[in-house]
Amino acid sequence: MSERRRERIHYSADLGGGTTVELSPESGGSLAQEGAVRMESVHHEAGVELVVTGREGGSHPLYRKRPSEQARGAWRNEIGAPENGRAGAAILRAHRMFGYVVTSQSRHGLRPLL
Repeated sequence: MSERRRERIHYSADLGGGTTVELSPESGGSLAQEGAVRMESVHHEAGVELVVTGREGGSHPLYRKRPSEQARGAWRNEIGAPENGRAGAAILRAHRMFGYVVTSQSRHGLRPLL
């Protein structure tokens, strides 16, 4: 397995900084917090392996900040937190492997924005 495929992923710095994947710091920070809360809730310690299968598969140590009580309360949602935590990991993985960036969130429904 190549070194590139073993690259560390750090939720807080990579998502919350707003520069790695071109998310706003607030949006990336939310994903980072939700992912950290979810990882803690399923007892994943810092450095847990993110394993990706397929042609471009690999394994990456995944690091996060320990969430505060305030973050735990804010991201207690059992549906949104796992989805957004996985989305954050996918965004970082796509950026690291292919240089892809997130430019906007997808829209749901047919109603006009304004």
